[in-house]
Amino acid sequence: MYDAGGIDGPRWIAAWSWDLLLPPAAAALVLSLTSAGNPIARVLGVAPLVYLGKVSYALYLVQLTPLGKGLFYRVLPRTDDVALLALYVGITAVSAILYELVEEPARRLILRAGGLERRSTGRTAPALVRLGAAAALALSLASQSATWAVASVSESLGPVTLSEMRAAGVGASDVITLPVEALSTGPDGVLRVGLPRAWREGWGDDLHAPSRLRVFADGAPVPFFRREPGRRAEVAYFRRPRAAMLSVRPAGAPAQLVVVRESPVLAAGVHLARLLRSPFEALAVGGLFVAVLVLAAIALGGRSPSPRVALAVAFGSLVLWRALELHERPWGPLLLAAECAAVIVVALRASHDAQGARAAARRLAHPSA
Repeated sequence: MYDAGGIDGPRWIAAWSWDLLLPPAAAALVLSLTSAGNPIARVLGVAPLVYLGKVSYALYLVQLTPLGKGLFYRVLPRTDDVALLALYVGITAVSAILYELVEEPARRLILRAGGLERRSTGRTAPALVRLGAAAALALSLASQSATWAVASVSESLGPVTLSEMRAAGVGASDVITLPVEALSTGPDGVLRVGLPRAWREGWGDDLHAPSRLRVFADGAPVPFFRREPGRRAEVAYFRRPRAAMLSVRPAGAPAQLVVVRESPVLAAGVHLARLLRSPFEALAVGGLFVAVLVLAAIALGGRSPSPRVALAVAFGSLVLWRALELHERPWGPLLLAAECAAVIVVALRASHDAQGARAAARRLAHPSA
């Protein structure tokens, strides 16, 4: 349909003619599924594909929202076919999280409230699976704690420098070095920096300005904002979300501007290096990882929550923490503390249930006692 002219273009009639293929294809699929022995039915009946079917409604709801495609625009590769595959994988992961944490618990709650379903007493997952889910949850909370720790000590360490970016392994394609005479200047004295198309975020024609940049004027860091923050003396910003030009308002008359695209991997490298320069904070993050690992292992020793739910919580909380930059919010530590408190509560509950189960087993083994 796209190659025929696009569904919104002047050749939309030619494009929509391809839509005639959908009814017979859908009918053939439905008919093939009426027989359990049909090869197509057997393939679509395998557990991974059945699970994709379960999360597909959440995917349908969020695919065109900021929670769907917008969340992954900053990390998508620029090759359109690869970007489309990466976007589908990312939205599928978000859909699985919503299915495990919202849709399925709500369905069970409604059914139990109506007396239509009893609590399940399913089997406990294998120990290796439970340990892996506990490690993922501990790593997620430790990563959140690490970014907050780096943000909290940034005042003493100072702004991120260009040498730190280079030490973290920034690629040559992610750096622009320009003399000021090569830049255009607006009527308000603001410098205009044209950014490479490969730096833009999104897929197809839905492209946005980069989310994270580091700007240096003669080696000195210039604060960057995605929106114009007002009449600050020195700032770099975008005038519009889809801007192709970066506006830079320098404090003086710099001889050279350097712009670095800060990818999530590069940011993680800078944060890790800064954390290692702060032994007390690094020790606190390591201690949190060990503590959450122990607590999560205890919590997952029971039948609730399942390792699948723990993985959804780990991945979802980490993605939202980084995408919304919660480490820079004043209430970020409160959210992190609430997550840790929830793990403690679930661990205490699982430990209490385990003690009750052992006591019941002893009474059954020694009824006279």
